Amino acid sequence: MANLLNTLKNLFSSKNNDDNIRLYSKLKNQKKSLKLKINKRTYRIELLMKNWRTAVQMAEDPIRPRRAMLYRLYHIAMEDDRLLTQVRTARFTIQLAGFVIEHNGDEDESLHDLFEVPWFYEYLQYAVDSELYGHSLIEFSKSNPDSLFDHIELIPREHVRPESGEVVINEFDEEGLPFRSGPLTRFLMEIGKSDDLGLLKPLSKLVIRKDYNITDWGRRNERFGMPFTIVNTATRDEKELDKKQEMLENFGSNMWAIMDDQDEVNIMEPKSATNGHLSFKDFCAYIDDGIALLVNGQTSTSDEKAYVGSAEVHERILNKYTKARMRRIQNHINFDLIPFLIRHGYPLTDAQFKFIDLMEEDDENTTETPIKKEENNSKKKS
Repeated sequence: MANLLNTLKNLFSSKNNDDNIRLYSKLKNQKKSLKLKINKRTYRIELLMKNWRTAVQMAEDPIRPRRAMLYRLYHIAMEDDRLLTQVRTARFTIQLAGFVIEHNGDEDESLHDLFEVPWFYEYLQYAVDSELYGHSLIEFSKSNPDSLFDHIELIPREHVRPESGEVVINEFDEEGLPFRSGPLTRFLMEIGKSDDLGLLKPLSKLVIRKDYNITDWGRRNERFGMPFTIVNTATRDEKELDKKQEMLENFGSNMWAIMDDQDEVNIMEPKSATNGHLSFKDFCAYIDDGIALLVNGQTSTSDEKAYVGSAEVHERILNKYTKARMRRIQNHINFDLIPFLIRHGYPLTDAQFKFIDLMEEDDENTTETPIKKEENNSKKKS
């Protein structure tokens, strides 16, 4: 405590008092989480194609790129049930995958326990999501300076400028805090490329088209889904016509009416619109298939009516997508996360993270029996 007071006394007794005050303010707030410093605003924009085009154009601007509007469209698109189902499949498959930590080629259970913590499973989700959203920035934190990490947070993407390497406190600030240099970089980890807008760029466009289609489908149901009621009457009295209008407005809910003996009621079912809904239904199914293909490369594993043969083929495709996803995340952990953890005191020198599924696949690819060798040699000769 005495050392801190002496330091502050010397700090404020120097000539350049204003600069020292600013320096002290930065030092004082340095322990505060970067996410807590951000002034996050919550608002929604309409899921419209014109907004999508504007948002993509703003995000791809080579001079002044801004992604906030595009990310807000991404958040709304993720509310689509089919898209969310596919994303959850991708997340859960990675989070539930078995892994080992090898040290100098041998499995080390004690090092494995360092990754059996809640924050690592959140990290795996963020690693999968970086494929969808593009660049992601993760902040690590610890309750005790001498302890290991116990918490991670995703820096709100609307406040991250990956092209310039800055985090802005307010969403519309022109300049922000650098996260690739200076004190912030110590507890921050990037996932994904800085110019990547993610799979949600085409996926959100599909969701918008699906939303348009469902809206038109609802309008059609409103127009043709219920029978049309016609009353033929001989009266021309306005009061009588008003009473009949009120009666018709309540006819659907009350299911009864008192009519004049000269009035005739006709309930007409639309004949030409019997199968008109199929075009909307087929379009929604087409969009859902497109979403499934983009995220996991197949459709049948989430289709109850899939045939056995095609389902097996689609499951193999899903496995290829999953293993490719695993390979990307495994490389990121080994070449980025583990060196980052070593700098923070983790005993992971010469350690390597491996997914068990990838280890088995590598073993299958490298193991070749003498019979297979003869077959391969005979094929080459022929």
